[in-house]
Amino acid sequence: MTTVVTQPERKKGILNTMKNNLVTMRILLGTFCLILLSGCTTTGAYNAPLDSERPLTTGFDPDDARRTVEAMVDSMLVFPPVVDMISQRRPVLDVASVQNRTMQTIDTRSLTDSIRTRLIRSGKFRFKDRSTAGDDITIMNEENELGLVDQSQAVKAGQQIATELYLYGAMVEMKARSGRVTDVYYKITMNLKDLTTGEIVWTDEKEIRKGSVRPKFGM
Repeated sequence: MTTVVTQPERKKGILNTMKNNLVTMRILLGTFCLILLSGCTTTGAYNAPLDSERPLTTGFDPDDARRTVEAMVDSMLVFPPVVDMISQRRPVLDVASVQNRTMQTIDTRSLTDSIRTRLIRSGKFRFKDRSTAGDDITIMNEENELGLVDQSQAVKAGQQIATELYLYGAMVEMKARSGRVTDVYYKITMNLKDLTTGEIVWTDEKEIRKGSVRPKFGM
């Protein structure tokens, strides 16, 4: 049996097909716009906890700094001669900036600040900060010479507490390459010195070893 399609029915079918195609194009265009806008507004940034794993690198990273601070301070606070020293009183301590003897740009000032902060929070020491000594002198001179404050309350030269202990240290780096393998070794050494006797009453080292393998080309 032969089906005969009339001219009006043919036109109606063509119109329906065109409408369906138009709807499909609108849906695809809308989806494309949403994807484009999402890509433009998303930065890729996110909040991550401090103790979460970070991308591995052979550089000295924030996790290395945190572990170094914790290891050094905890080691010093449980060392028997230091325990005896701080058992009866809080000696005055000054912390020098850790020296960077590596080939990398490392913020050792931040590392030093973290060491000082952890020691202060231990409550075992009193602290002096020689990095602000110039400002201290300027303030004392202004208060004593300009007469802007009650002279009975103005801080006079010679009234500041004396440093008893001096904490200092350095970081070194050793690097070795063999073929595609790079081996990096960091060593951070800290020393605590008694300024009265000149004796080093505590010292310790923190060692960090990292490695990387350069990929082969074409893999």
